[in-house]
Amino acid sequence: MAKKRVIQVPVDDELFDEIQGMSKTLNASQAKVMREAFVTYRRLVKERELDRQYLEGHGKKPEDTSFGEAQLGVLGEVLHKEKW
Repeated sequence: MAKKRVIQVPVDDELFDEIQGMSKTLNASQAKVMREAFVTYRRLVKERELDRQYLEGHGKKPEDTSFGEAQLGVLGEVLHKEKW
């Protein structure tokens, strides 16, 4: 198991009260609440970076919609003949 390190994080009274409240509601330690909050924040940052990269790439080379349009055309023909 990886060694756990301790950090001190100053927070204002309002945030401290929210952490305490969540800790009691979830029956978890304040440290666990903070760790899970960081994990969620880290995931959000990664998703934003992936979105940024996608938009940047899309700006350089927009998607070719002709394949999707062709599929819609074929589906329109096939599904129209199907008896549901």
